[in-house]
Amino acid sequence: MNQTLKRKIIAIGTSILYFATVVTVCVSAAALVRKSCYSYIFVSGGSMEPTLNGGQDSGARAPWYDSSTHEYHHGDRVHFGITDESSRAKRNLKRYDIVTVYYPWSDYDSNGELLKNADYKIKRVIALPGETFKIEQGVLMVKYEDGYKTIERAHLIEDGGNSSVKDVTEQTLAEDQYWVMGDHRNNSYDCASIASGNYRGPIKFENIIGVLTSVQGTAEYYIPYTCDNCDREISDKDYLSGKQTTCPKCGGSISAKKGTIRNEEYTYPRII
Repeated sequence: MNQTLKRKIIAIGTSILYFATVVTVCVSAAALVRKSCYSYIFVSGGSMEPTLNGGQDSGARAPWYDSSTHEYHHGDRVHFGITDESSRAKRNLKRYDIVTVYYPWSDYDSNGELLKNADYKIKRVIALPGETFKIEQGVLMVKYEDGYKTIERAHLIEDGGNSSVKDVTEQTLAEDQYWVMGDHRNNSYDCASIASGNYRGPIKFENIIGVLTSVQGTAEYYIPYTCDNCDREISDKDYLSGKQTTCPKCGGSISAKKGTIRNEEYTYPRII
């Protein structure tokens, strides 16, 4: 083989190998960063509509449907997306960011430990640490030195354009507290929900899990059915139709497990 041609082939091969190595390293690094800082989440209720769909419009009902919490079931198309769980993202929260949180009044035990069955809630940040604010007829007002000022984008806390929603009387937040609410206010369990005549109250920085960065698409909300004895998964169609009422392997009873998603349909990421 001509030496010049041989050198060219070797040079091309070396370049391809170098490029492949760089791509592999970059992909691996990106995957590592994503795994350590980012998480997939999905919406399972209607508290963030119309911004985020949790299946409320399907019209379907199932035995486990809870009309008070609006949790959904098989077949509903729900949004899923990515949250940034890094400290930087959480410490740079802005008003109207959408966050995943745990509630201090229901997701922790008496020792302050997170309950094993606690699940994230998806809400919008309405007021920030140190602020004094109130909400009247769906309008958010924040107090400054010269008095209250109406904040732009207040429509995001209205119930689908309906201003006849519950008011929030004047609240002052501590330096580590946030006030979060759902966009669909009449269908949201959040800081403004009433308990024993008072609001549930604010959350703290430590209750924030992550910040929603983008919506990736929609997926089918899915409830796995498994045997309580051997953990064998049963076809949801067979179980719901009554065709399979016990485990075909060991005869054990079947129960629903924590909801998840399947059949993802990716769209162009919608930045939140």
